[in-house]
Amino acid sequence: MAGSKKFYNNVLKVFSALVLTLAIMLNSVGISKLYVVKADYVTTWGAISTVFDATPGEKLHIEVEVKMTDLNYSTNQGSVSAVVKPGDGAPFRSTTATLSKGSITDKNAIAITSYDPTKISADIDIFENAKIGQYPAEIAISFTGYDSMSDQMITSASIPITINVSQEKAAAQLSVSDVKYDTSKAVVGGAFDLSFNVKNDGEIKALNVYQSVEYGDTGMAPNYSTENIKVGDIAGGSSKSQTVSIKVLPTAEAGYKTLTLKFTYKDSTGNTYEVSRNIYVTIAKQAEAKTGDARLIAYSDSLNDSVTVNSKYKLSLTIENLGEKKAKDVKVSLPDEGGIGVSSGILADFSGSSLNVNDIAAGDVANISIPLYITTAASSGLKEIAVNVTYKSADSNTAVTATTKAYITVLETKQSEIKNDVRITDVTQLPDLPRPGEKVTLTFNVTNNGSGKISNLTLKGLDLSSSTFEPVNADGSVAVGAIEKGASKKVSMTFKVGSAAAEGMGTLKLALNYKDEKGNAQTEEASMYVLNIQKSAAEATPTPEPVLINNISISNISQSPSNPEAGSEVTVSFKITNKGTDIAKNLEIGGTDLSTSTFEPVSSEAMKQLGSLEAGESRDVVMTFKVGKDAPEGFGQLRLGYTYYDKNGALQSGTTAINIIGITNSGSKNSKPRLIISEYSTDSEALVAGSEFNLSFTIRNTHATKAAKNITVGVSQAEGIFTTTTGSDTIYIAEIRPGEEFTATLPMKTKNDAATGLYEIKIHDEYEYDDMSQVDAEAGGVKEDNTIKLNAIENARPVVQNINIGAGMDTPTEGTSIAMAFDFYNMGKSTLNNVYATVSGDFSLDSSEMFYIGSVTAGNSVIDNEPSVIPAFAGTCSGVLTIHYEDSNGNEKTVDFDIPATEVMPVADFGGMDFGGGDFG
Repeated sequence: MAGSKKFYNNVLKVFSALVLTLAIMLNSVGISKLYVVKADYVTTWGAISTVFDATPGEKLHIEVEVKMTDLNYSTNQGSVSAVVKPGDGAPFRSTTATLSKGSITDKNAIAITSYDPTKISADIDIFENAKIGQYPAEIAISFTGYDSMSDQMITSASIPITINVSQEKAAAQLSVSDVKYDTSKAVVGGAFDLSFNVKNDGEIKALNVYQSVEYGDTGMAPNYSTENIKVGDIAGGSSKSQTVSIKVLPTAEAGYKTLTLKFTYKDSTGNTYEVSRNIYVTIAKQAEAKTGDARLIAYSDSLNDSVTVNSKYKLSLTIENLGEKKAKDVKVSLPDEGGIGVSSGILADFSGSSLNVNDIAAGDVANISIPLYITTAASSGLKEIAVNVTYKSADSNTAVTATTKAYITVLETKQSEIKNDVRITDVTQLPDLPRPGEKVTLTFNVTNNGSGKISNLTLKGLDLSSSTFEPVNADGSVAVGAIEKGASKKVSMTFKVGSAAAEGMGTLKLALNYKDEKGNAQTEEASMYVLNIQKSAAEATPTPEPVLINNISISNISQSPSNPEAGSEVTVSFKITNKGTDIAKNLEIGGTDLSTSTFEPVSSEAMKQLGSLEAGESRDVVMTFKVGKDAPEGFGQLRLGYTYYDKNGALQSGTTAINIIGITNSGSKNSKPRLIISEYSTDSEALVAGSEFNLSFTIRNTHATKAAKNITVGVSQAEGIFTTTTGSDTIYIAEIRPGEEFTATLPMKTKNDAATGLYEIKIHDEYEYDDMSQVDAEAGGVKEDNTIKLNAIENARPVVQNINIGAGMDTPTEGTSIAMAFDFYNMGKSTLNNVYATVSGDFSLDSSEMFYIGSVTAGNSVIDNEPSVIPAFAGTCSGVLTIHYEDSNGNEKTVDFDIPATEVMPVADFGGMDFGGGDFG
């Protein structure tokens, strides 16, 4: 079959070449002009509209009937194709169209004629971010045809069309809500999980969303290894639940902290967007041990040290005893599953399974170093290392283990080219206001930012003149000497401002001459800027009195508790700073606009007296208020007013606002129940594609006083990987009382062609409650989504057919290499990676231990594989062909196929006859 196809293709190639050669010959002798392109060979059939109304984000069906414009024009049957192409700014991509003629849909049976219509149809995807307007486009038609009037071949035509977009979708806009964390774990030296929902408040899908967290000077650090976390696609109006693990450093200060979430995403045309959202977290001090036992916590200062392969590294660890008794038998170990071992290329560089540490008394701290060896097998990138600290309390024989994690970055192992890069930074000048003819001294850091040590570094002024700067020594240079890679040296150079230098900013150019680590001479140029050059003394005018600036600023805000209840007290702490140019006298600050619906005073003292603040001076302030009994849940603004007298005795005043977050109000009419998924499970450990299973999940009402009623629970999965097997995918629950739970079970099925992966399942809750707010009542109740994740496992289907020893032609002979043919098919729905074959039994591969096939995408095949095999003996031989492959997670799988019994001939024996050297006369 394969041979006949090859023969047909070769004949077709020869025929095409002959036709093309004939066309060139005819053209060269001037018989005719060939392959003429003309737009009006084809026109629409009848008076039909070529304006199509489109909606952003939806498919637009285009259908046009066409014909040849003249009886003299014709096209060859089967030669016609059409593509809908966008004009300038049109919001879609080129799309292949289909052809039909009445009931005929086979392209190879269709030609465009002048006497009956040919229908051209296409479904084009309009971009979600399409703007209102009318856009030009065309149906580009290609064919092989003939113009009998001019005796010319014709090849193409075009039908102009217009795409009309009359509405727009709101742009994607990401927001963050439902921020939650365990306050008991958000403590100095601890770690906690921060969860939140990322919602797309727009209508356009946000594609390829990534998130990262900026920790700044909060004293917190990531407890995960991937800096940019993939969120995926978020459709308009949809949200995704995210959780990140955060480590609180032992050096962190307790208080109210601001974390910045950064999101990057794209729209359907590839435009990239970036947005930041703030999340507020309160860090508490580490609680004292509540028992008389020893209590160790461990933390590592190694957050992201850089290491190279084939090197030794000491990981620093601090162990603190927060208990009331001595900790004994303290041992530090590195678990194999925690990033240490042959597979990771990072090894413990000490003997034994652990390091012994001296006893740690109550309240004491021990600092130790853990020797590691980074082998050449270590891959580059960020690595997470787990550390276990095992100990016993002084009067106990029960071992307790504390665990922490450290992070190091293994640098690229490739030898990089020498990079020469000397930089000048942190420039300061003296005096601040130099005049022409005066000396100015510039002090700055010279940093070796290259790949190796440099030596004999000299800095010299360039282009010195009376209109710029002039040297004050013989050559205007200074010797710096050697600088190690990554190191800096502070340097000072003095020049004279040129007598004709212009007022304002002047540019001083420097030549940087040095030798690189190979001894080669290098030269770079750098520029520094001398600021505030004044007029010459003769031109100078008296300096005016400085303008008085009044500015009071509030920063470093924190609150306690983190979730204040309406009617209870909340304490705010902040720093107040005089950022003005002179003293602020008799400074007072206090709450304004206080009421039961916002915040209330806790004493009759209206204002807090702070005295005087010099310019630049700061003072810490602590104030307590009561959350109003009618305060809404969520966050509220506490407005503060302040007054003071400036240096001229004038009264100054201002207002500011502090956001108090996490307010709860069980008595508020707006308070409503909150349903969460507290746990979930399946009755099957492996959710294989095509299999059925039961999904159980527990719904908990977290509200203290209100019940959720008339509850409808639904389940959905965006890609359809998991679906219910019953007629309905919803469950009705009459009521879940405050603090109570309800466990539901749904029969589910994994999609037949599911690829291995972790998939999100949305659990939709709709419910009512007593005294519903007007907003919820008008919406028909509360609608909430909870997200869980299940892991599907693909059902791979590698198939081998037509195994044939000798390919039907050669005779298998004992101990002699012969081809074994077989066809390989991937009949599953996922790519099979790194496919190779091995042979066992009575056959062996001739030249290697494996026959490599490669990666085979779903639905494709590799036929006519012909590895060479050797039969082990004469007679009937059989064996096994084993197919090896990697699934989508990189795990190797194998499938065996029987090699059919094959008769093998013995090696020919000619009985010692000698056929050489005879005389055949």
